[in-house]
Amino acid sequence: MIIGNLTNDKIQIFLQNNKYFNSAIKIISNTDFSKTDDGTYYVEGNNFFYNIITYKTKNNTNEVKAEFHKLYIDFQYIIYGEELVGYSGSSNHFSQDSDYNTGNDVLFLNMVSNESFFILKRDMFCIFYPGEIHKPGIKYNETRSVRKAVFKVKQNLINL
Repeated sequence: MIIGNLTNDKIQIFLQNNKYFNSAIKIISNTDFSKTDDGTYYVEGNNFFYNIITYKTKNNTNEVKAEFHKLYIDFQYIIYGEELVGYSGSSNHFSQDSDYNTGNDVLFLNMVSNESFFILKRDMFCIFYPGEIHKPGIKYNETRSVRKAVFKVKQNLINL
């Protein structure tokens, strides 16, 4: 996992060293998200695309399912709002909520051990690599609307 703020010049330089992360920064910089509908936007077909999503944060950690992906790296950028995000790395201690969904590359989890939490606010991002368990969408202080861009990059396109 990587977490940072896109207003930090050193973070920008780090991300610009990768073709796909650099493309994500350019999209973020050049897009008026107030005029962009929620939905999926394909940049390089299924290799690199992003979802714009808007939602209300949930009251507590039990209302949100943890998840992980097998094929895609998640680059989640907060357009507005703030949320608490759970993270438990690649722990093998979890209980599945459902079967792995190959179409959406997601496995939802009921319970996760060794979970830590951090806050994401406007202009912040986090990057989750395949196998890293994460749980976004939890309220911090109060329930809020959150809008984010979630960039998806096939892991085989990035040197990990």
